[in-house]
Parts: sequence; C-alpha cells; structure tokens
Amino acid sequence: MERGPTPDGDDGSPKRAISPVVGVALMIVITVLLSASIAGALFAFSGELEEPNLEAPAENPWADDPLFGPEDPTAGATDVRYRVYFEIEDEDIEGDSLNEIDITVEVGGDMFEDIEQSDIETFDVERAGDSDLDVLGDINDVDTDSDDDESELEIELEGDGYTEPSTEDVIVVIIGGVDNPSTAGTYDLQVELNEDEDEQEGELEIVEEFSGPTVGAGGPMHGPLVASIGRPSV
Repeated sequence: MERGPTPDGDDGSPKRAISPVVGVALMIVITVLLSASIAGALFAFSGELEEPNLEAPAENPWADDPLFGPEDPTAGATDVRYRVYFEIEDEDIEGDSLNEIDITVEVGGDMFEDIEQSDIETFDVERAGDSDLDVLGDINDVDTDSDDDESELEIELEGDGYTEPSTEDVIVVIIGGVDNPSTAGTYDLQVELNEDEDEQEGELEIVEEFSGPTVGAGGPMHGPLVASIGRPSV
C-alpha cells in the first residue's frame, strides 16, 4: 500500500493556517495598541518640557510692546537701550508729516543727559497697509531737558521721511545710552507726536534686579513686553 503525504504536524496531524480574517484583525489590534502607547509617551514627554514665559517682564522686557520700555529695567542701570512703540491713534496727524517725537518720563534727574543723535539706533515706521519706512536718515536733531520732576527727550525730524501718517501706523524707535532711574518703582510717562497731534501715556516699570535676557543688537522685538501704551496690548 502506498503511503500518503507525511503530515506536517509534530503529532502526526496536518498544520492548520490562521484564517486571513483573524490575521487582519490581529494586525489592526496590534497597530492600535502600539499607536496608543506611542501617543501616550509623547504626550507625557511634552508635558515635562517648560516653555519660556515671554509675557513675564523677567523673561522679556519688551513682550507687551510698551509705549517706552527698557531692555534692562534694573534700577540704576546705565547706558540702557530703550524702545518706543507708538501706534498712531489720533486722526489729527493724518495729512501732515512727522516732524517731532517727544518723550517725557516723570522722574527727577536726567535719564537722557548723555543722549546724542548717534544713539538713535532705529527709527522705523510700520505702515498699515503700505510699505514700511526707515526714517533714521530724516532725524535733524536731538535735544534733552530735565528738572526735579521730569526727564525729556525730543527727537526732531526734517519731515521728508514720513509723510501722510495714518492711524494704526506703528512707530518703532530704538534709543541707546539711557540711564535708568536709581530707585525701583513705576513712573508715568508720555510720548507725543508733533506737539499734541497725538499724545499717549504709559508707565515705566523699574525693578531692583532683572534676571531675564536682553533683546540684543538684532533690533526691535515684538510679541505678546513692561508697560501698556494707553491701549489694549501687540
């Protein structure tokens, strides 16, 4: 008698293959479980990462776009870079040219005593719906004044660099060489365009010690920075 094919199983029984349907189902279950495990691990890891708090003055002194704010708000610090961030709101200036910007801080002494025209590092205009302007070359003169109650800086322009100002235009000026008040506290300030055509009020926050980073020479930093500008915070 001829013998049939040798059984594949160790016990003499033929091997049986897994049903294709069962195999697909197992693959789906394994894939889902692996995906859930990986997603959970990534979520737990991301929760451990600490994002920098750019809204805190200790992290970024220009985070809330102050009307006039220092790069280093430490009391008594000298040769500090400040930034003016002025969004035009008053329609009275429309149709004119920018001839003057006046900064007044209600603090005795002279924050601006050593300021010269060469200390104006940046004078830009971010125009609403138009090309931005570099007005640095239009500066004609820089004057300072002070008494027991106020420190004042006046930047005069030729008037040719920025014509036809419009509401929502933003003026950004970086000024070096400023001396901070010697005492920590909050100081009222005003920034004025063209002698009362647009005047805004804000506050200067000076602290005992500042541990955050400085902005550096890269220019203006924007983002969600130390004082308000008399309007909702850019």
